[in-house]
Amino acid sequence: MSPDVPEYRASAESRYGPPADAPAEQAAPAADDEQPARTSGADRWVKLAFLVVALGLGLILWLHSRGGPNLGWDVATTAKDLDKVLADAREQDRWVVAYFTSDPRSATGNRNVEYLRKGQNVKALREGNYITVEVKVDPGDALAEAYKVNELPTLLLLDPQGTERNRMVGTVGEVDFRKTFLKPAQPAGDTE
Repeated sequence: MSPDVPEYRASAESRYGPPADAPAEQAAPAADDEQPARTSGADRWVKLAFLVVALGLGLILWLHSRGGPNLGWDVATTAKDLDKVLADAREQDRWVVAYFTSDPRSATGNRNVEYLRKGQNVKALREGNYITVEVKVDPGDALAEAYKVNELPTLLLLDPQGTERNRMVGTVGEVDFRKTFLKPAQPAGDTE
């Protein structure tokens, strides 16, 4: 088959475009006749996958910026906020569990929240009628220094007058929280 044969020429033109010596009218289609390039099915799936991944990462970052799981306690960010909680404690003759943590919380802080939210701990706090407050601070700020909180997270047990009666720094164990940390506030003979 020779290049001058019409079938060969048509086949070659469809693959490689018109030959260089082709007449001008056959060389290129008019701009009005051009069709936009179509996206293949695979390209669409790649774009969709990229969009899903981008949205997923955005959601993860947004959730992380919110500070992790919610403890459900009152939140204090200033000395005035904590003073109000302590005034309520004095007025109601109730003990205070104050959880000093950073904002957003560290991985240890989030793990502690999970322990503090366990059923037996929630039950112990409810039955003991504690006032619970999450105190969001940065190391070295005035509120942290006022309570001698040098490491975060730190859990403080305060009596109704605001005097520190117990302290846990770092990881809070589920059983340790009830049996050791809350012990100073429990009536004599109460082991759980």
